[in-house]
Amino acid sequence: MIGGGVLGSGLVQEEILFLMNPELIVSRLFTEKLGDNECLFITGSQQFSQYSGYSDTFKWIGPHRDNIER
Repeated sequence: MIGGGVLGSGLVQEEILFLMNPELIVSRLFTEKLGDNECLFITGSQQFSQYSGYSDTFKWIGPHRDNIER
C-alpha cells in the first residue's frame, strides 16, 4: 500500500516522507494496492516538519520553515 506503515508503526523512507508531508496520507484513500510493475507519482506536496534519524532513532525536530514563494 502507498505510504507503507505510516498509519501503523513504520518509520523508514516512505513512512517518514508521508509524516513530513501529511497531505500525502490522503492519497491512501484513492490508491489501491500497487502491483510489482506499477508506480505512483505525486508532485507538489509541502513539507511541514523537520526530523532527524531513521527507524529506531527517528525524532521530530520541529516545524519546517518553507521559504518558497507560492
